[in-house]
Amino acid sequence: MPELRELFYGHKSLFWGHSGVGKSSLINALFPELKLSTGEVSSYNQKGKHTTVIVSMNQINRDTFLIDTPGIREIAPFGIQKDDLAHYFPDLADYLQSCKYKPCTHNHEPGCEVVAAVEREDIDPERYDSYLRLLENIEDDMFF
Repeated sequence: MPELRELFYGHKSLFWGHSGVGKSSLINALFPELKLSTGEVSSYNQKGKHTTVIVSMNQINRDTFLIDTPGIREIAPFGIQKDDLAHYFPDLADYLQSCKYKPCTHNHEPGCEVVAAVEREDIDPERYDSYLRLLENIEDDMFF
């Protein structure tokens, strides 16, 4: 841990990510003197409980700052249409042109080669689940 701790000196470092993954716990492990609040992951939905509710910039020394942020539960890509999302997943790219129907969201369409590749385990199911979660969060019509 001392080697990792040394990497932060002289920098402003931001800890950002999903709720409950251990951002504040990692900061506490590196710099226990900060005594940041931490919490448990919900047993109900296996998501973080938002123990960190505001952004805090913690000064370690004159040149070193650690920024702890509240966790996020979900993200939705901005400016990406549902039909285009799969192109941002390189591991799906080899299968996109082989789908029976165009456009294909690679979610429920019959004859989808991406779904077939997941079933054959040619595509990592966790990566495919990430794709589906993002697909679910993309607004059909984004007007701002």
